[in-house]
Amino acid sequence: LKESDIDRTKTRLSDTLLRMAATFVPIPLGDLLLWDRLATSLGSLPQPPPPIFKLEANLNEVFAPLHAERSSGADIVQFVQADADSRAVVESAHAFVCNMHSSVLKAMLSSVFKEAQGRQIDLKEDAARVWPSVIRFMYGLEVQAQSFADLLALLKTADYYGIDHLKSHCTRQLLTTKWTETDSLAVLSDGSFDPFLLARALSFFEQQPKSLLNSEQWPLLPKATVEHFLGRKLAIEEKLLFDAAVRWLEKNPGDESDSGGAEAAPGEVAAANPAKRPRLDDAGSSGGGGRIMPKWLRDLILFERMSAKDLKLCKAHLPLEEYAAALEVAAGSSGPSFPARSERESTVSSRSITKCKNCGRQKDDQDAVGVKCNRVHPQKLRTETYREQVLSYTCGHKGRCPTCPRCKKPEQMWKTKTIQVYDCCKQHYQFAQGCKQLEHDWEQLWIADCM
Repeated sequence: LKESDIDRTKTRLSDTLLRMAATFVPIPLGDLLLWDRLATSLGSLPQPPPPIFKLEANLNEVFAPLHAERSSGADIVQFVQADADSRAVVESAHAFVCNMHSSVLKAMLSSVFKEAQGRQIDLKEDAARVWPSVIRFMYGLEVQAQSFADLLALLKTADYYGIDHLKSHCTRQLLTTKWTETDSLAVLSDGSFDPFLLARALSFFEQQPKSLLNSEQWPLLPKATVEHFLGRKLAIEEKLLFDAAVRWLEKNPGDESDSGGAEAAPGEVAAANPAKRPRLDDAGSSGGGGRIMPKWLRDLILFERMSAKDLKLCKAHLPLEEYAAALEVAAGSSGPSFPARSERESTVSSRSITKCKNCGRQKDDQDAVGVKCNRVHPQKLRTETYREQVLSYTCGHKGRCPTCPRCKKPEQMWKTKTIQVYDCCKQHYQFAQGCKQLEHDWEQLWIADCM
């Protein structure tokens, strides 16, 4: 036999011994002596590496039973909504689950406050409404928001209690949704805690400002939001902005402190009681008198861009000097001091793109027309170990010299190597092309830039 045939015979016998040992096949005593001699001669062969067992924990399977037992057991926290007459338990949860998700709850439960002693936390009415969904999220269960308002309430609650993981999920859902007028008004009402959402809502109304100025939400907006919105590039007449500003002042009399103590124009009566300020009637004219509009609000309205007729209707709310200067511009005797509102840079940046979830290509991109989606491997990439016999030469010829005795008799060695294999297609390359062709899964993304 050739030396290579002897090596193959040894390997085959070694595999046979392993298989017989694994299946517990009885061997006669006479054969045992033969196998013992064979095993002695095969003892120099390297042993196969031990198998590697990979285990992965499914936390959803662990936390689902805990959610069912959240009302009983040790270290349970109760969340209570307090009314005028009673206190009702809204939900319960394990303390360690609350500590994992919320930095605020962790601080409350690990301090000397009453929440840590009594293991009860009071919830506000808006938070109590969505708190069962918050608890489900903490235990890794699926949460379904039935409306935009519910999703916004979840985001507001997550922001208040420092549940960052839930907040990121809610924010992503809000950003991938096309907003309506009702949704934008809801953000202005309940989403003022997030400057990004607030800026997107104002960008929505920049294109249709009358919807916001005529809404019931407009007089309830804070001063900073009103100032930011009126300073934008709005496609609306300045007189309508003035009417909306007066309407806002009627509901916010305390924001007139920066009017500089300006007195009413001659022949006009400044009401001493802000609650009795005259309202604008349907024709847009004011009653018998008016209070001077605050300077910060006057600076946001371009009175010099009004017609002389509209400017006269605003006279009661302007200092005499400013009224006279604006009237000169309206009459054409002097030029305007400020550029028109239409010449301002638009801050609207809310736009939608249709993008594939799998490959990231945009549907309206010319380079992506007719291009197929990605190919993927549906199963994981695992590592396999195998042995390979190599020849080791002690000379520098490396087996290339026909007369060298060391090249004729190289030393045989076994090396252990690893290779990465896909379970789905058995391809032995980490970056091999996928064996499954995906179809485009288009998703409409709405991008709102705050800047």
